[in-house]
Amino acid sequence: MNTSSAQRIYMIGIKGTGMSSLALYLCDRGVQIAGWDVPERFLSEDELVRSHIRIDSDPSCFKAQEWDAVIYSSAHEKHQILTTSVSLGLPRWSYHEYLGMLSTLHHTIAVAGTHGKSTASGCIDFLLKELDITHGAIYGARPIHNGASPVRKEDDYLVLEACEYRKHFLSYSIDTLLVTNIEWEHVDFYENEKAVEDSFRSLIERMPPAGTLVISMNSPLCRALLLWTRENRQDLTVLTYGRDEGEVTYSYDTYGDEHQVTVHLAGKEYPIYTTLVGSGFIEDTIGAALAVSAVTGEDRMKTVTIAGRFAGCKGRVERLSDRSAVWHLYSDYAHHPSEIRSSISSLRLLHPGKRIVLCFYPHTVSRTRALWDDFVSALSESDVLFIAPVSSTARKDGSLHEVKELSERLCLQTGGQYAESDEKMTSLVLSVLHEDDVCVTMGAGNTYGICKLLEKKGV
Repeated sequence: MNTSSAQRIYMIGIKGTGMSSLALYLCDRGVQIAGWDVPERFLSEDELVRSHIRIDSDPSCFKAQEWDAVIYSSAHEKHQILTTSVSLGLPRWSYHEYLGMLSTLHHTIAVAGTHGKSTASGCIDFLLKELDITHGAIYGARPIHNGASPVRKEDDYLVLEACEYRKHFLSYSIDTLLVTNIEWEHVDFYENEKAVEDSFRSLIERMPPAGTLVISMNSPLCRALLLWTRENRQDLTVLTYGRDEGEVTYSYDTYGDEHQVTVHLAGKEYPIYTTLVGSGFIEDTIGAALAVSAVTGEDRMKTVTIAGRFAGCKGRVERLSDRSAVWHLYSDYAHHPSEIRSSISSLRLLHPGKRIVLCFYPHTVSRTRALWDDFVSALSESDVLFIAPVSSTARKDGSLHEVKELSERLCLQTGGQYAESDEKMTSLVLSVLHEDDVCVTMGAGNTYGICKLLEKKGV
């Protein structure tokens, strides 16, 4: 069975960031969608409910005769619904297998990289909407302001967030590739930096002749990948960008509430004002603008200027409190030390001289152990720190003892305080917050509960 003949699809792990985005994409194209997930409330749930997508928490609600196919998250590879569907011969695909099939049907623009994938994908989605170009987009966050898509007869392009975990992105057929940065990540799968770099080389090896690579110059591993590409894939069109190196460079200044980026292109300087704040976000939007320019033929400065209006994605230094609130509440997805530093830097630009109160939810025991010293250094950049138990995730990464012990030890080395539950975290935070403080919940786990508790307490 191919993707077009499956018009009734059941999705296992439907609340996951990528899975929920795929569910909305398919629903928008007339496919009947329902799915299973745990009862726990997630940030992704609201849009699924608004689109009238049924979410089951009881596996017995799945009736195989009602569905043409099953798509499942890699976190639920052994789920009983999947076992049932296999025994009955129902077609099934993993999330990345299904995206791989979709990518063969369109000119696919993919965003890969250790950090910034969702923001850059969201900006490409935004730019194509602003340029009135029909497309589909599947990525692990929702835009803060999601304008109406052009009336779709059929998609001209497909935008995908291409995750390197377990080399899943090698399943995709990619015509235009944006690489935002490369660092050692997903340490439960990749043994070291070299293994991560090799996976990106394999990705570029699979690109079609005359494809386009847009790559940041601000990561040592990206620079090494660029050299390898120029030696081994001379048929590709390559565009580079970065703060100090690249065909497009930029300088970044702030003047109170004004955030000005000066873009340097073809020997000229172009000042633009941005909605997003912080070098990480600026680089993601410039990379996105170059990718869209390469694909559509639009003038580069036109796409860069439009990208300055992109409001960002939910859960990426997202303001949750009203601007008139006594203190400021943000939600952020950062779960790697580099991301933590970048997000704290953005918050300090937004609120100069204010205290940063960080509620950190560590994600996976393997990552916390492998990047321990870097986590200690990054978390110490906050002013007040609270740390929840490490999330073991659906991968069952770590024992119950380890998730508590690691967080407590992290508190000892950073001067933080351990909070064993959302309720305890809320109590601790409220006991220290002063007027005009900046409170941010941070982590890749489910922070929906703590965000709602804090919002209810007078924000």
